[in-house]
Amino acid sequence: LQTASLAPAQAQAAYAIPGQNTPQGQSLDELGLLAEQYLIEKTKDLAGKTEIAITPWDNRLRLPACANLVAYQSQGARIWGKTTVAIRCEGPEPWRVMVKAHVRIHTAYLVAARVLPQGHIIRESDLTLDTGDITGMSPGVVTSKEHATGRTVVRSMQPGAAIWAEQLRAPRAIQQGQ
Repeated sequence: LQTASLAPAQAQAAYAIPGQNTPQGQSLDELGLLAEQYLIEKTKDLAGKTEIAITPWDNRLRLPACANLVAYQSQGARIWGKTTVAIRCEGPEPWRVMVKAHVRIHTAYLVAARVLPQGHIIRESDLTLDTGDITGMSPGVVTSKEHATGRTVVRSMQPGAAIWAEQLRAPRAIQQGQ
C-alpha cells in the first residue's frame, strides 16, 4: 500500500490536474497521487491525524494518455474508512477508473470515566478522553466535552465505553412546573 500521513494543515489538493504521461500511456502513479490529493482536500478540516493508504494498481492496466484528469466521488460516498475515488479523463479518448483507498482518522474521543446510569446528567468529571482511529467506529462518536456536558444519558454506559451522540439527550428547555 502507498501510505501518506498528513496533518490537516498540510492538506493541499487540486481536483483537476494536467496529465503526465509516459510513452506507454497514462502514468498510474499519477492517478494514485491525484486520488490521494483529493482525499487530503476532503479530510483537511477533520480533527486529528489523517492517514491515507492507496491500494496498489494492477500493473497490467494500460490507459491512453490524458491531458485533463478529474477526481471525484459519488454523492453520499464516505470520505473515510474504505472508500473509492473515481478519476476520469476529459479528453479525446475519455475513460474512467476507480481508485480504492483506506482513510484513517486518529483523534481524541470521549469515553465514560465511570458507570453512567440512564437518566444521569453528564458532568465534565464523568468523561475522559481516549485516542484512536475513529473511522472504524459507528458515526456519531463525541469528540468534545462541550457536546456531552449537561446532556442526559439515554442508555447506561460502562467505564471506558465510547460516548455516542445518540446515547445522549439535550436538556429540556422548559422544566416541569414552569
